[in-house]
Amino acid sequence: MAQVPLHAKIAGAVICLLWSLLFDPTTAMAEYDVKSALQAYDAADSDNRKVWELIFGNTYNGMRWANATLVGRKQQQLFCEPNNVVLTGPQVTEMLRGQLNADPKFGDLPYGFGILIVLQIKFPCTST
Repeated sequence: MAQVPLHAKIAGAVICLLWSLLFDPTTAMAEYDVKSALQAYDAADSDNRKVWELIFGNTYNGMRWANATLVGRKQQQLFCEPNNVVLTGPQVTEMLRGQLNADPKFGDLPYGFGILIVLQIKFPCTST
């Protein structure tokens, strides 16, 4: 039996998730809040947990690209991680969980905004 490449599995999982978000009226919402996203992650099977980790990781990567644009424009970054740091989806997931445990009100934020907040907490920009 031929083995399916990992990128094909991930692409298929993302397509399934997007399909269900677009066409399943019970899941139609602008964006999950942190608490709901982590509950969905915890309730998911192994494959769908990977999808959530991909979503969280890609949101983080998008913020890194935004930071790169700000650096190019010589503007203040959103957060200031060291050059040798690149987080994974599971690490971003655990950062969200840690902040939710520290501050339950954090769970009401949209998960994308929550990721930005935890990155700003973990990697603050200091004036010199």
